[in-house]
Amino acid sequence: MATLIERIAALISTIKPAVAALDSRITALEGAGGGGGAGISILNFHADAGANGTLTNQANAEQYLGNSSRNEAYFDATSFSEVRLSSNIVTVSASVNSPRIYPQYHNGSAWVTIGTGLVADSNAISMATPTGAKRTSWLSLPAGAKGDVRFRIAMHGGDAAADPAIGMTSLQFR
Repeated sequence: MATLIERIAALISTIKPAVAALDSRITALEGAGGGGGAGISILNFHADAGANGTLTNQANAEQYLGNSSRNEAYFDATSFSEVRLSSNIVTVSASVNSPRIYPQYHNGSAWVTIGTGLVADSNAISMATPTGAKRTSWLSLPAGAKGDVRFRIAMHGGDAAADPAIGMTSLQFR
């Protein structure tokens, strides 16, 4: 009968290749993403399961999401190269001014749009029909956004009368 030490040694030699394989997978995943880990980091701007975010009287001029500066946040995007906006449009806008939302960052003195801010370029989300989950394409982060900076979602193109509404809305970084 094998001693306890011999049985433990046999068990270790059996699991050692599996541990090495798992370690190499973890190393590969850490190298694939930003922020010290793999995948996507999410910055939520509206995640209230109890109520929609109503964009009351969305103006034609550019303004904060919901016309409130509370909808901005610092995020360290140093290790990321791309961002996209994701939103569930619950109530559409009747505006004919191409109502839309799009991501921006603050460069220390002004807000800067990431991409063109246009729906046609997949750089913004239309607040017009249809309702439902929508997203922009993956947008390259400008050099000025690759740091611990403020991000926000801007809205533009309303008619100062329509009240579109959003559900879950976030920026996703990879």
